[in-house]
Amino acid sequence: MMDTHKKKYSKWKNLCPPETRYLCEKIEQEIVPFFLGIGFQWISVSYHDPEWVVSGSEIDLERINEDSVDTLSIAFEKYRSPRFQICLIKRKKIQGNEFLRSASLVKKSSEYYRMWGKPWFWPTKYWPNSLTDKTIQTVKAGLEPLVEYIDKEKRSEYISKQVD
Repeated sequence: MMDTHKKKYSKWKNLCPPETRYLCEKIEQEIVPFFLGIGFQWISVSYHDPEWVVSGSEIDLERINEDSVDTLSIAFEKYRSPRFQICLIKRKKIQGNEFLRSASLVKKSSEYYRMWGKPWFWPTKYWPNSLTDKTIQTVKAGLEPLVEYIDKEKRSEYISKQVD
């Protein structure tokens, strides 16, 4: 089933402009391995429900714990622009997948979410790979604090504002 999603994701990526393909490859090389290294696995369906098929424009990774499930979603911009957001969710393994907590990776703790990468007003064809590299380095600095928040509820500057 995972191969099905990887094929769908690969098709989506191949239809993207070169700037977005470069971003996707950097994420696959530098962000995904971090999560695979701490027990996450690439998935094709969310919440183990065949009705929740992962979109071709996303990378979803899941880690199953004793009594909870952590799901990481890397969602790319729908118009194939070199932009993405990262969200991590912890939910109960039983009792209807009740959410325990979730957070988006942000630049400032006052934000609810962040689209990382090219600003909306900047033409894609002028977005240089060097700025993608800089974005990836900034995002990598927030990965450990994001996992710490999901695991231990330890809030940092990289964690999105809590929705009340």
